[in-house]
Amino acid sequence: MTRLIIVGAGASGMMAAISAAKANKDIDIIILEHGAKPGRKILATGNGRCNLTNEKLDSECFRSHDGAGIEGWLKMCQTKDVIDMFYEMGMLTYDKGGYIYPYSRQASTVNDTLIKQCERLGIKFVLDAHVLEVEPGDDKTFKVLASIGYEEDGVRKKKRECYIADKVILACGGKAYSSLGSDGSGYKIAKSLGLKMIPSVPALTGLKCRENVYKLGAGVRTNAKISLYVDHEMVCEDEGELQLTEYGISGIPVFQVSRFASYGLLDGCKVHVNIDFAPEYTKEELKDNIYKFSKISDDTIGNILDGMINCKLKDMVLAYCRIEGNVKASDLSFDEIEKIVACIKNYYSVVIETNDFSQAQVCAGGVRLSEVNGNFEVIKLPGLYIVGELLDVDGICGGYNLHWAWLTGIIAGRDV
Repeated sequence: MTRLIIVGAGASGMMAAISAAKANKDIDIIILEHGAKPGRKILATGNGRCNLTNEKLDSECFRSHDGAGIEGWLKMCQTKDVIDMFYEMGMLTYDKGGYIYPYSRQASTVNDTLIKQCERLGIKFVLDAHVLEVEPGDDKTFKVLASIGYEEDGVRKKKRECYIADKVILACGGKAYSSLGSDGSGYKIAKSLGLKMIPSVPALTGLKCRENVYKLGAGVRTNAKISLYVDHEMVCEDEGELQLTEYGISGIPVFQVSRFASYGLLDGCKVHVNIDFAPEYTKEELKDNIYKFSKISDDTIGNILDGMINCKLKDMVLAYCRIEGNVKASDLSFDEIEKIVACIKNYYSVVIETNDFSQAQVCAGGVRLSEVNGNFEVIKLPGLYIVGELLDVDGICGGYNLHWAWLTGIIAGRDV
């Protein structure tokens, strides 16, 4: 009987186990999970609702340093394949504008479905199992050394266990959501096996900015367009609901560009953003409206801007421009009006760092895709597979990172 050891009971690990068990009845599968429960990160996805996948699937939704083969993998596991896989496990889904969720609207349903299916298929979980080493043997087997937690006479203890496996799948994730147990241990194992790696950085996270005026706008949510520059070259932009925080900026459009900021900062480059707080209006339209409203009311610039943008954002803009809000708009010079409009349409802000891994939804970086074949088997170590976030692939918001987890797990599990 073939023995398969899977390191990590997250989305990709459990899906790989289920896929392998369905494809081969004569297989013994053990999942080693260092947490107290399987799938803790699944419970946190989609604000607790779990955006499983997306109707729109193309390679542009994924980022990698070796991304040429991603389109082929997406054809091997499409949105319908994931939906059908969960339906076969007894779970309904629903489509919200192309975003696929469990019909229950609960991430716990997804996690419970995976765990129950593993149990039905006879897949064994070993929890509180910290994998220390994976060593290829001369006989095409692998030794997996783990520290296992157990309780004896009410006292929590540790013991070392060595598993011999015919096949091993590393599904131990990255460092994102470190509060839920992600510790980057998979990177250490991969490096010890001589695999080529891309440095891991936080992605889908907020950006900390240099300017001290953000406290005035903290809590504001507004539609905006953000353009990210690395050494003055625009590398990425996105539009959506941006959130102002005391430290800088957050929200979906910021998340979408954050991985480029992370790598720019890692490389020692200057990183800044230009924010358009009124993407629906041109500069000329905003100026015309300020002049028109000043003639109608002969009011202060602060009160006029209150009718145009969020009042806290107005305070931040005026502080940035160093213009008092109680000055009559009609008393402002042409250059001062230009400065206000330029700030609203092209707000310049220096990014000093990203939020750390504890506040990042995913990691960018990991094992290079050039290290694995089309079934995610390590080319120079047959029988060893790498899946999920441990690979150098990260998706944009919208269910893409979970789709990558399902996809890699399904393909690797079938191949095993």
